[in-house]
Amino acid sequence: MNDYNFDVAVVKHGCIKWIQDWFEKNAPKDSKAVIGISGGKDSSVVAALCVAALGKERVIGVLMPYISGFMRNDANDAIGELLNHKKSLGLKKNGQELFATIDKHNSSIQALNDGYKLCAYLGIEHIVVNIYDAVMAISRSVDDRYPLTNQAKINLQPRIRMATLYTVSQSVNGRVANTSNLSEIYLGYGTRWGDTVGDFAPLANLTCTEVRKLGHSLGLPKFFVNRIPDDGLCGHSDEDSFGFTYAELDQYIRYGVNGDSDLLEDTVHLINDRHHISEFKRQPIASFPLN
Repeated sequence: MNDYNFDVAVVKHGCIKWIQDWFEKNAPKDSKAVIGISGGKDSSVVAALCVAALGKERVIGVLMPYISGFMRNDANDAIGELLNHKKSLGLKKNGQELFATIDKHNSSIQALNDGYKLCAYLGIEHIVVNIYDAVMAISRSVDDRYPLTNQAKINLQPRIRMATLYTVSQSVNGRVANTSNLSEIYLGYGTRWGDTVGDFAPLANLTCTEVRKLGHSLGLPKFFVNRIPDDGLCGHSDEDSFGFTYAELDQYIRYGVNGDSDLLEDTVHLINDRHHISEFKRQPIASFPLN
């Protein structure tokens, strides 16, 4: 292992001071931090940092669920079908579709409830903007001409959420917080021009493991800090999507591979492949070099 050392107390105080300095230089006096709140560790830690740096009166949480009036009924119907046709689970496709309906509903409801709890815990102002109608309006209009791919459907939600954050921010003369951490950025695990943008990014150089440590140091309840990370879109966890854990990824980012590493070769290949194919996401927009 190399001599990298993470001192959570130093990082916490340094990050709080950095946010204060950034706002002093880049925002009007009393400008507010505008944060998309999911109740997960990243948005919770960023919100707590901003409260510590600016005061709770200068932080706005924006809760952006994707919930239709029929989602609960859809999930209940899916549960009923699973109970009434247990043998159908042997048909992989049907079973997976039913489970996905339930999981997406539960994920949306959980994120909204956890967001409420975080805002109440921190004592910050909040607004709820249900993005369902906006997403469906765009989806239907485009789908009339060009059938939407699954990836287009997934990425539309975070792009609508970012548009919502900037609409709120410009209405209160605020600044939008980016809540991505280094582990996600390293893998390109985010939607370009969606959750990968913002005005300031407190966690961009901290791994998932370090963000958790920071959350505990800030005194956040374990409920928020230890919640299993998911994108809120696919109905399963980040690690299920990766094929490796955040602990393995963070070890690789900070220490690489050497004689002391217990990382499997296949895991290293998976990490490197994801990092390589997402390189364009970490670069500025390509432009024609006139000179």
